[in-house]
Amino acid sequence: MKTRLPLFAATAAIVVLCGASLPAQSAQRIETLTRQVQPPPGQRMLDLRVYDTNGDGRLDRGEVAEMMFNAFDTNLSGTLEPSEFYNRSLQTVVPMERETRVANVTRRGRLVSTQTSLHTFMQATPLAAFDPGGTGLSPNKFIGLPFSAIDTNGDGRIDIDEWRNAYIRMRGF
Repeated sequence: MKTRLPLFAATAAIVVLCGASLPAQSAQRIETLTRQVQPPPGQRMLDLRVYDTNGDGRLDRGEVAEMMFNAFDTNLSGTLEPSEFYNRSLQTVVPMERETRVANVTRRGRLVSTQTSLHTFMQATPLAAFDPGGTGLSPNKFIGLPFSAIDTNGDGRIDIDEWRNAYIRMRGF
């Protein structure tokens, strides 16, 4: 009983501060869910868990290099062509939505009323550091090297090994 009283008192204080009028013996329960909005058809969303190949819950530099390569390989050819290399194909801000549900309940848990609100907003990803203008990120902008410096075998395409080596050099690993 001691643990319920402070929780109820804190909830009641929030209700009073918000100016809500509730029946005596009522409380508010507030649930908030924030999620990324699914991309429109034709766009991909990266699932970082797929790239955690050793399963340690963290991405090491090789895993990050592979993830970024695959994100930039928009035609899924397994290589980066010059057109992909200079294309700002990766968004660094993503649409998010926050759903808030306020339930007014009696102390015994009986539901009195509910209200739901939905707020949509844009949130910067960690990649926004490479894209200060928020115009989209290209492989060229991300890695900071010209195409010819990465295409070490000179075949006109960048493969995963060339990309990984350039990424490791760029990051100083």
